[in-house]
Amino acid sequence: EEKKATYPEDVYTMLSMFRSHCPKARIVWLAAWYGWGENYTAIESACTKLGLDLVDIRDLSTLAENQSAIGNTYTKPDGSKDTITNGGVASHPGDLGMKRIAERVIKLLEGYM
Repeated sequence: EEKKATYPEDVYTMLSMFRSHCPKARIVWLAAWYGWGENYTAIESACTKLGLDLVDIRDLSTLAENQSAIGNTYTKPDGSKDTITNGGVASHPGDLGMKRIAERVIKLLEGYM
């Protein structure tokens, strides 16, 4: 509860530190696959106040087609394959979800060119 109470201020403080140490950097926050119900407003507010970019992926997280699934396979860093057997792991973005997230980031970055 203590962390939740200070989260908006903590987010703003962290982003302010990034901005002050890297004043010319393009800072982008990608949010939010998990926990966006309580946290998104604080993130959005801090980004707006500091003029930072925010890529909103909340809607993508709510669609099962964007999530992985139990039974899907993935490639480990050593090149071996494994099967997803855990529901928590399966709730992360799958290939389509990752593609859609990437498309949003690319669209934002293209605006800089």
